[in-house]
Amino acid sequence: MHLPELTTERLWLRPWQEADLPALLAMDGDADVRRYVSDGKVPDPTAHEKRLRERIRTNGDEGLGFWSVFRRARRDDFLGTVGLVRLTLYPGIELDYRYRAAAWGQGFATEAATACLDYAFRTLGLRELVALVYPENTPSQRVITKLGFMPAGRLRAGDADLLLYKLHR
Repeated sequence: MHLPELTTERLWLRPWQEADLPALLAMDGDADVRRYVSDGKVPDPTAHEKRLRERIRTNGDEGLGFWSVFRRARRDDFLGTVGLVRLTLYPGIELDYRYRAAAWGQGFATEAATACLDYAFRTLGLRELVALVYPENTPSQRVITKLGFMPAGRLRAGDADLLLYKLHR
């Protein structure tokens, strides 16, 4: 199954493509962006590019994967990424997102995630999604709460103790 393009009032979401690699690598090379992603460290660029290329190759499997997020009016203005990912450390599908620091605080995460949730529930027929958030990441907690996710405990991921949120259809 291929991921469809999605649009919102301000945004255009399209499945990851190889052309996105420079923007993804630049975003993921920013320590501020990576602070609350995975282990919080900036990844080795060579190894990270290899992982991203593999993700792009398999993007859309099971209808899950990542979209690059752009302004509708400027389709060359990469803002960040949003996706639906099958978790390995917890049984569920996670809403995952990250944005360039210049795109923070403008409502893009909430707007793109809303389109992604609609796809997850209406098109894929999922009954529940989860979100994992670092306790210190209050902006992301606000986004998740605006989307309707409810606190559901904590989850240990490596060295991180993450907040677990759930959203039911």
